[in-house]
Amino acid sequence: MSGIISDNLSKSSGLIKSASVSVDYVKLATYATSGAESELVCDGDFSSTYQHYMYYLNYIYPSSNDSAHLYMRYRSGGSTLTGSNWKISSSGGYNDLNGSQSTNVWDPGYNNSAAILHMGQWGSDQVTGLTGHMYIYDPLNTVNYKRYSAWFGFMRGDEDTMKQTWSCGVYTTGQGTALSGITLYPSTGNITATVTMYGIK
Repeated sequence: MSGIISDNLSKSSGLIKSASVSVDYVKLATYATSGAESELVCDGDFSSTYQHYMYYLNYIYPSSNDSAHLYMRYRSGGSTLTGSNWKISSSGGYNDLNGSQSTNVWDPGYNNSAAILHMGQWGSDQVTGLTGHMYIYDPLNTVNYKRYSAWFGFMRGDEDTMKQTWSCGVYTTGQGTALSGITLYPSTGNITATVTMYGIK
């Protein structure tokens, strides 16, 4: 019986026994820029309590219309990793007000110095802001390369074109080093951003 707790079926008092709250998916932190800044650092909240992490990116927008892509770098020991060791795959599609649609695979290249999180530039206000989520796999693991996957939806600055993109990537060095966080930044200019992080057991 979906949505009904079995202990409630025999009660005549009208009191409902509440379901237990899961501690396997827990909000850990919220990060935000103070106005427009060159980057947003999300660091210091990985722990052995959780194996994987989900980041929700809420209406991130650049300092000028259709001028930037959003990049991500890993952090270790409180410092950003800048080596050209990213292998990335990305695909996506769009739909505009004129009835045009397209889907394609985008090749952001190998051995980049950062993960390019989405395909296509986006608008510079809260109406067109980029939203989505990113999953980090086992960042404290010291055997495997560190992986991520992400999905984003956003509008171009003309507010006529809606896009969505998927990407995944791996950082192919330092597999013996645990991560401590991530840095998000635009390819040019500044961003205004809010990010919420959840831990997953």
